[in-house]
Order: sequence, then C-alpha cells, then structure tokens
Amino acid sequence: MNGEDAMTRGQGQWTRRFRGARGALAVVLTATLLASAGCTPEERPATAASASAAPSPTASLSPHDAVEAMLKAQAEALLRGDEAGYLAPVDKSYTALYGHFRNQFKILRALRISAWQIMMGIPAVYPQGPGAEKHRVQLDVVVSYCFATPTCPPPSRLTSDAAQFTYRPKVSLRGNGYLITGLNQPATDAYSLRPLPWEWDSLVFQDGERVTVAAPPAQAKRLGEVTAAADRAARITDRYAEVAGRQPPPRYVVFLAGNKEWNRWLGGQDAKYAVGYAYQSGKIRSDVVLKMSALGRSNLEPVLRHEFGHVVTSTGSDDRAAGIYNSKQWITEGIAEYIEFAPQGPTASGTMRAVRSHVQRGKWASTIELAPLPESASDEAASVFYGLSHLAISCMASRYGEANMFQWAMNALHGDLNYDEAAEKHFGVGFKTVNTTCTSYIRRTLNL
Repeated sequence: MNGEDAMTRGQGQWTRRFRGARGALAVVLTATLLASAGCTPEERPATAASASAAPSPTASLSPHDAVEAMLKAQAEALLRGDEAGYLAPVDKSYTALYGHFRNQFKILRALRISAWQIMMGIPAVYPQGPGAEKHRVQLDVVVSYCFATPTCPPPSRLTSDAAQFTYRPKVSLRGNGYLITGLNQPATDAYSLRPLPWEWDSLVFQDGERVTVAAPPAQAKRLGEVTAAADRAARITDRYAEVAGRQPPPRYVVFLAGNKEWNRWLGGQDAKYAVGYAYQSGKIRSDVVLKMSALGRSNLEPVLRHEFGHVVTSTGSDDRAAGIYNSKQWITEGIAEYIEFAPQGPTASGTMRAVRSHVQRGKWASTIELAPLPESASDEAASVFYGLSHLAISCMASRYGEANMFQWAMNALHGDLNYDEAAEKHFGVGFKTVNTTCTSYIRRTLNL
C-alpha cells in the first residue's frame, strides 16, 4: 500500500453466499463523479480568480485548530442537510473536487447519515509567509459514521465499535483561512477494505419499507426488482432476529455491484463461488453487496435472506483473527443457510448431492466443526461446506429447539461462551454430545 492510500479502521470479516447451490418509494439521486475528482497533486483550479475565500471566523486560531473547526462545521452541515454549508470549505475553483463533495453530500443524505465525527491526526506543517497559498497540506483524518442510528461511538486511532475510516484531504491557505483543495482517492485494497461502496462512485437510490438499495447507474434498472425482493427478505430476517434476541438494523442497506464494482469495492472479490456478501463496519452495522451479473429473479430473494441473516446474527462479533482464519465460519454460514431455506430445511438447498458424494467418498471427518472455506474453493467444495454447515445448524434446531440453537450460536459467535459452555447452558449437554448427535443426524438426512 503506497503513501497515498487511506486506511479503513474497524472493518469486520467477510461473509459470502456462494453460487453453486442454486410498493417502494423511489428516491433517485444521480451523482456524476469524475474519476480524478480533485485527487491528484497535478490538478489545478479552473481559474485563480474563481477560488473561494476561506471563512474568517477561525482566523485567530492556529492553522491546525482552524482546519479542525472547518471540518467539524462541515460535518454539522452534512447532518442538518445544509448542502451549501457542507460545500463551503471546498475550493470551488477545483471543479472536479467540488463535484465530488456535492456527490458525497447527496449519497450520504440518501443513506440517512446520522453521525459524522472527525478526529484529527498528527498536526501537519502549515507553510507560512509569501507563497504559502501555493502549497497543499496533506491531512490525516479519522471519521466515524452511522447511518439511521441516533447514537454513534466516537472515533479512535486504535480500536473502536464505530464504523470508521481514514481519509486524506488536502488544504490550502485562502485569505484568512484554509479551504479543501484535494482528496486522495483510496486504492483498491483488500487489507484496508477500500474503497467503501458509497465513498467514490456515482450511485442511484431506491427506498423500500425496510431497505435502502443503492446502485451505480449501469445497474439502476434493477433497483425496483431488488427493492421488492429485499423488503420480502427483510420481513423474514426481522422475525429471526427476534428469535435470536438480536436487534434488526433500522434499515438494511444493499449495494448492487456490476462486475467492475465487484472487483473493486472493499478490495475486490477473489472467491469465484461468491455472489454476495455482508461486510461489517466496526461492531454496530453490516451492509450487503450483491454481484448482479450472477443473480436473476429466481435466486435474488433467497440470497438476500442469506445475507440479511448475516446482518442480524453476525454484526457485533469481535473475532479479529477471523480475517486470517475464520474458525466460526461454519456457524455463520450454517445460520444464514438456515434462514434462507426455512421452513423447507437443508434438502431444499440444492447442496445435498455434493454433500452426499463427499461423505460417501470418505472425505468428511465426521465432525460438524468444519475448517473455513478457502478463497480458492471450487463451486463443489463450497456446496459441501455450506451444505454440511446447514445440516449441523438444522440438527441443533431440530434436536434442541430453534430458539436454543440461536442462543447457542449467539453465545459462540459473540464471545460470551465457548462451544462447550454454550451447549451446556442452552442444550443441557456438552458439545461433544452435540457433535455425536448431529453427525448421526447428517448421515440419516443423507440416507447413509
């Protein structure tokens, strides 16, 4: 990662849906965004005379404090819906940059931005004296944000429950103060999970009863279809959230990715079996991205149920090692499959043929606790993993009760108890007994 890249903080693990098995109010906001959007040091203003004068109330402050006050005032304008106030700190003579910030205002308002909190990094060196206005000073700013949430955790340089990221605007001296004159475009980076789906592209929006769906213009024709399917899926997952003792989100947010966005958003996707994923930001929210080229009307709602299942059951987990080795993936995917195919059960999922073949060939280690699925897995391997995970969760629900299964999983996923302690608490037996019971259940279900 080069020095111009911005880091995302507090991003959680991936959860993916594989492809191998199987009356809304429109709020359309089109935001045309130039790819360069005022981000390169080489860009120059349209005319020197058109540059805005910086606001003067901060003239008595140090440059660092003045810039911080300017950015906080911009955040306040964003939250109250004041577009002019939000754009006031941007040098309008940088036309692409100005367009980018106008675009961001519309997108963030469409996403129901409810918090935008900034924390300044190490104070930058601000040139003084003759010629100072010719310099652009690079800043390092951590932003924590929330959508449709009344309270939001504060930003942190270390760890935070907040959804947050670092962005790097540039400012220049203008008159008695400073204005924003540049912004680094985040590189496609799987480590820092950038760019976020909403932070750089043009998006159009449609609201449903329980969902907000966003799409690049090329996918806009599918907004109505996805919004209707997402509202139906939300009604199902809201019910399961209640069973699991979890709070559903104020609104589910879904981003529709064309192939270009799929390969770029949040670092891009390498898993060939994936057609969607839920990504966690901090510990308070998860949003969904769908690969539209792999989804038709027949599988759209099931995949949304699966991904919304992740949103309501996995959000809030604090397993920082999951990005390297997700030992609990069999639980998260098994629950999402359970929600997707209920009430039909595992035999409706289309994975059983691959699972039966896998077991018959002696490839299964006769345990429900599966190793995580690698990025390089084939469609068949994904079918086996998802199918066995689904069977394991369905066994627990069938043998010990659906509510108890969800409570066991919530304890196991969110770090309150280990598998054995959670089994004793909710099932009345140890996890070894659960494993024996469910391996037998799996063989019976497969008629083996």
